[in-house]
Amino acid sequence: TVSGNTSDFNGGGIYGDGAVTLTNSTLSGNTASTGGGISGNGAVTLTNSTVSGNTASTGGGGGILGNGAVTLTNSTVSGNTSTTSDGGGIYGYGAVTLTDSTVSGNTASTGGGISGDGAVTLINSTVSGNTASSYYGGGIYGYGDVTLTNSTVSGNTATTNNGGGIYGNRDVTLTNSTVSGNTAGNNGDGGGIYGKGDVTLTNSTISGNTATNGSGGGIYGNGAVTLTNSTVSVNTSDFNGGGISGNGAVTLINSTVSGNTAGNNGGGISGNGAVTLTNSTVSGNTASIGGGISGKGAVTLTNSTVSGNTATKYGNGGGISGISAVTLTNSTVSGNTAKVNGGGI
Repeated sequence: TVSGNTSDFNGGGIYGDGAVTLTNSTLSGNTASTGGGISGNGAVTLTNSTVSGNTASTGGGGGILGNGAVTLTNSTVSGNTSTTSDGGGIYGYGAVTLTDSTVSGNTASTGGGISGDGAVTLINSTVSGNTASSYYGGGIYGYGDVTLTNSTVSGNTATTNNGGGIYGNRDVTLTNSTVSGNTAGNNGDGGGIYGKGDVTLTNSTISGNTATNGSGGGIYGNGAVTLTNSTVSVNTSDFNGGGISGNGAVTLINSTVSGNTAGNNGGGISGNGAVTLTNSTVSGNTASIGGGISGKGAVTLTNSTVSGNTATKYGNGGGISGISAVTLTNSTVSGNTAKVNGGGI
């Protein structure tokens, strides 16, 4: 155990010029300018260990600051704070990899739980209840690719900006994973996920996320958004895309978008590019325009269903609102409602 130590500079608990390795260990209640618990210039590796309640007062890494790779196995990083900088739990300049680990209840300006300049990878892990107080990524801020497998990102908050759960500067990829109950705060896009690159989901769920005064309650994607065997449900945005807001192509295969709400366009899906559904369902969503789908590009449905969606107030297109071509093949548009034009389409 390393606890209750203070450094005016780096590494309140541990400072390492080389590799730092902890096994069956605890770091708690330490304070430094940067790297409240650990500051490592080489690789930082934790196995069956806990880093909790540490503080970085002026720099990054409330719990861990790593200039090399940061790797956690069966470990917990919780309740740490980076007062004015990045990575309340972990700030990694190299790759950050979690396996069977938890990052929870941490706070930072950016990347409340994890801020990674390299790839951020979660396997059988949880990032929950973290807060980005000023900028991006309540749970995770990833400058490189962000990849989740059998993992959960839940209950995180970006108080005033984008990416309540995950902010990905490159590609975000989820497999057998869940992003739920996250919030992008005032003027924030992407309650669950904000992706500047492609966002790809397989066998995954995005639910109960909120974009306050922003777009993309569940997912906001600047690149392509692709769902396979996945569900986006009960997300909310004050602007466009209660479930999904996509600037690139939005593609659903064997997937469901249901029960989402947007203040403006696209209760289920708002797409600036092509929107393509195959063997998929968009149901029970609500928006001012395009209760189910609002598409600026071509909207194409094959063996799919758009049902029970609502365009409220002065809105058009209860099921689908399309500016370009809308094409249906072996598909159903039923039980949708619009206050003005086009109850179905």
